[in-house]
Formats: sequence, C-alpha cells, structure tokens
Amino acid sequence: MVRAAWIGPMVGAAVLACLGSARANLVEEYFNGYGSADIDRLYGLNGGSGWSNAWGGSDNAIAPSYDAGTQMSFAFTGYSAAGNLSGSDDGRGLLLTGDNAGALSTRYFQTPMTGDVWAVAAVRHASNSGGDVLFWFDTSGSGGQANTFVGLRAGDDAVMRYSGAQATNSALNSALSNLLFVTRVRMNYSGALDGVDFWVKFEGSDVSNIGALGSPMLTNEGSDIFGATLNYIALSGGGQSGGIDVIRVADGPSAFTEVMTGVPEPSSLATLLLGAALLMRRRFAA
Repeated sequence: MVRAAWIGPMVGAAVLACLGSARANLVEEYFNGYGSADIDRLYGLNGGSGWSNAWGGSDNAIAPSYDAGTQMSFAFTGYSAAGNLSGSDDGRGLLLTGDNAGALSTRYFQTPMTGDVWAVAAVRHASNSGGDVLFWFDTSGSGGQANTFVGLRAGDDAVMRYSGAQATNSALNSALSNLLFVTRVRMNYSGALDGVDFWVKFEGSDVSNIGALGSPMLTNEGSDIFGATLNYIALSGGGQSGGIDVIRVADGPSAFTEVMTGVPEPSSLATLLLGAALLMRRRFAA
C-alpha cells in the first residue's frame, strides 16, 4: 500500500517536469493596456509576457511610437489572435512612425532562445509609397555585422538584411493590406552557422502548418549571425509605415504552433506519462 500511495505523486511530478521542459519558450507582446498617456512613446512600455525588461531605445520622437488608435484585426487559417484584447486602450497595436528606420526599440527575452526560433507579427502596411516596418534580431555572432532584419520597405518590397547583405522581393503590392510576418531563425543549423527564412502572408492565407507556408519569400544562410543564443528582438519604422501587433516569438518542439495560436502545447511525452499514471493507479486500486 505504501508503494501505491507514492505512485500518483511520483508520476505526477514527472509529468509536470515534462510539461515545463518540452513546451516552447513563448514570448508575447499584444500592446494591451497601454493608455493614451503612452501615445508616441514605445520606450519604457512593459506589457506582454516572457520578457526580461521593458522596450528600450530612446524616449523621443525618433524612436518607434505607440498609437492607441489603430485597431488590428486579422484572419488566417490556423492562426489566432487570442490574447489581443479589444477596448478603448487595448488591441490597437503599434504605429511605427519613427523619423528614422535605424532608430530601434529593443526588448530582451527572459530566457534566451536556441534551435529553430519562430516569430510572427500581425502587420498593416499604410501605403505603397513610403515607410518601413522592420523586425530586427539579435546579431551577436561573429558574422552579424550591419544587423539582421526582415520586414517591408518603401514601395511594398519585402526585405531581409543578413550579415550585411540586403535582398528584396517586390511581389507583394500590398498597399493597405493586412499581413502576417512569419520568420524562422535557424540557430546553429550547421555548427555555428545560422539561417533566416521569411514569409509575408496575405489575410486569408493558410498558416496551419509549416508545409502550408510554401517557399520563403526571402531566405539566407551560411554565417554565424546570432552566436550561441538569440537574446532579443527590436522594432523600427520610418515614415507613415503602418501598424504591427500580436508579436509572438518561441523556440522548442512546438514553437510554430504556439506562435500561431498563442496556446502552449503539452508535450507528447507528458501526455504518455499521464496515461501511464492513470493506468498504474487503476492497477493498484484493483
């Protein structure tokens, strides 16, 4: 009977350990709850979860500005904006209208990321005549010069800068479109080498699984961009560039699903252990 009494707690502890270790490291920012006093000032805002600090940068008009008047609402197959509240100060996103696309607002992850890192952001581009919406990544590796970013540049070109080399894709023609940025950072895919894959998906696209994404719009690899871990992201904008909202970044085996849904997934191992626990309890109770 002593053995039976310990079976439940012991297996339960193992299940909890697996749930904690095998889930993705999910970081989120919905720009919820930032009041009207925060307009024109991303610097210092501290919402979301999984971050180690507030948004950095500078407390002036050059840095990206928060706008409490841009409602962001998007529909993609396999994607959910769950967690993005609506209301007078919620769910309204960030208007990237800084005077300088090189003026960044940076935010660090509470837990550095490794392996395949997935990032998504809901984006509305304001016009096809001007402005940038740029999503930057940590570049602490030996080949990370000139920074690394993905996004949209003036004229609706998708853009990627990788190890100092910049490439564009002009196939979007996405003026006033609701878009989803999808990025995979392949950390140390071959030794110290890193790769970046970037998709821009139109509203209504199927993003329910990696295969549904199709070929990346832009991709590059072969340099040590990020070092051993990915530690932060940054945002910048130039001109009347549009809005960005529902930022999610994750690593781990369920990272893709978690950034698309915002819902952490229990590991399959934990599910098996839970089933084993129930069977063992029934056996000892018989």
